[in-house]
Amino acid sequence: MVASLQQMGLVSQQLTIAWIFALFGSMITNTINVSHSGDVAQNDIKRFAWYSFSKSIGL
Repeated sequence: MVASLQQMGLVSQQLTIAWIFALFGSMITNTINVSHSGDVAQNDIKRFAWYSFSKSIGL
């Protein structure tokens, strides 16, 4: 799926698929950590996580 998105120009081709999956995994970990820390409002976490991930892969 990622390769298809890259071919369509929707995801940066400068990033390898392995890097994107690692990035996604770390985004999940960070989202869980911030959720448990209470430092970010629960209503904002999903929006912040998606924004950060999407910008990091060129969306």
